[in-house]
Amino acid sequence: MEGPRFIFPEHFGSFQVDTVDFETDHITNSTHLIMIKLITPLLLVIATLVTSATAKSYNIKEFTQSYRLSSSLLYFDVDGESSIESTFLVDADLDSAPGVSLEWSTLPSRSGFSIGFEYIYYTPEADISGVLDAYDASIANLLTDSTSFVAGNIGTLKEDYNSHTAFLNIASDSSLTEKISAYVGLGLGFSYIKQEFTASSAGDTYQYSADDIVFGYQIRAGLRYDINADFTINGGLRYIGFQDHDFDYEDLTFSGNFKALAVELGIAYKY
Repeated sequence: MEGPRFIFPEHFGSFQVDTVDFETDHITNSTHLIMIKLITPLLLVIATLVTSATAKSYNIKEFTQSYRLSSSLLYFDVDGESSIESTFLVDADLDSAPGVSLEWSTLPSRSGFSIGFEYIYYTPEADISGVLDAYDASIANLLTDSTSFVAGNIGTLKEDYNSHTAFLNIASDSSLTEKISAYVGLGLGFSYIKQEFTASSAGDTYQYSADDIVFGYQIRAGLRYDINADFTINGGLRYIGFQDHDFDYEDLTFSGNFKALAVELGIAYKY
């Protein structure tokens, strides 16, 4: 039985194989990219100032000299489009992926508010494979500047992401019992995303990499349980979203997006 085929549809863009003339909405405007990378840190500064003003409105003296260092395991249920899917208009969903979080924050003030900084790492991936037809092969050869892709052979496109994300968080805690409290929070920040793109067929493999920096945000809620005076465990849910990312490969840009519902389970040390 013939395996599944992947086909790069003609409305991907107008092109001429002999002139390598891509005309597609996915071609990046370099000025636009530069503005994005300038605006992203500016938004982070604004978020810091807003958080600072919020803290002052609640009287900064309410924030104690005690802090919390938290380490959490995350599981991302991804609901975004891979760059393969959004660029070539084929089904190549991003896989759900585990992640880790490390956060330093103040302990809640008398009003229940706390502020903190968080680092998150995750590594989703996406791939698609199938039997190439003549059209598929010509596109794959054009992308890789090769003649390795032949109609009738199996071809594979694969991408791996590595994301390093920094958030500035503000949270509000409410005591439910002597040991249990509920929290809700908001985070703003940015993410450095690196993509490794791989195309292979008939034993030949071509691999490329590119990166992008995008703005991100999260909304989180959950419960904390005080094991003792020093240690706390927590569990909750997060909704995390990022600005669309673009990866430049010479004249072609792969675009994708990432948003996810994440489950978190962590432990914190208070000092």
